[in-house]
Amino acid sequence: MSIKRILVSVFFTGSLFFIFFNNFFTNCKYPSVILLAPNVINPVEKILAISFGARRLYSDILYIRFLQYYGTPEEGEWEFGEGRYPLLYPYSRDIAILDPYYTNAILVAGSSLAFGVKRINEAISLIKFALNYDRNNLKYITLLSAILTFEVRRNIYDEKLLEELYYFAKMENVPDMLRNVIAFLCRKTMRYEYAIELYELIIKESRDEFYIKNAKQQLDKLIQKRKLGKEI
Repeated sequence: MSIKRILVSVFFTGSLFFIFFNNFFTNCKYPSVILLAPNVINPVEKILAISFGARRLYSDILYIRFLQYYGTPEEGEWEFGEGRYPLLYPYSRDIAILDPYYTNAILVAGSSLAFGVKRINEAISLIKFALNYDRNNLKYITLLSAILTFEVRRNIYDEKLLEELYYFAKMENVPDMLRNVIAFLCRKTMRYEYAIELYELIIKESRDEFYIKNAKQQLDKLIQKRKLGKEI
């Protein structure tokens, strides 16, 4: 075996050992690229990028590839942003796997999937994956709320996701706007008890008169009509 081959083998083995150690023997705040290798494009390329400590730099490269791909019009009569784009989710998922804290890139990817190519389930999957690591990212929660609002208006929605948003809205320091949107979703889906709790929380904790006034109005309606079992 030539010296060149030996050096390449040593380098590659060392890189794999670094990633293995980083993912299995440390309290790593990132997804394991080794475990997720079957789900990513060019996994070896990503492993090497991480081994050199270039996770964020490589995430930028992946984001540029995403924008180039989605920014290239497909054949056919499509409106801007529409199309099939079969690789849009794999490109988006690769960014989230490499860096789930890359908020702007993941928001653009999730919005493109949900509102551009209308693949709601893929958008939700992407954002929820990133939230597994960046748990209190309000921008991710806001996008999920927007997607769910879009679904509720079409009378199609994910009940489990709504439940998760409700519990998130009960946490401390959630912005009034976001809490109000989730209360609205609970009301529109006839989760009246959930909506009542959130409106009461807004009245108790908010310092914004607009949200307090709105919460009181909605609360009065709910208390009066929640037993009717109709949409309010």
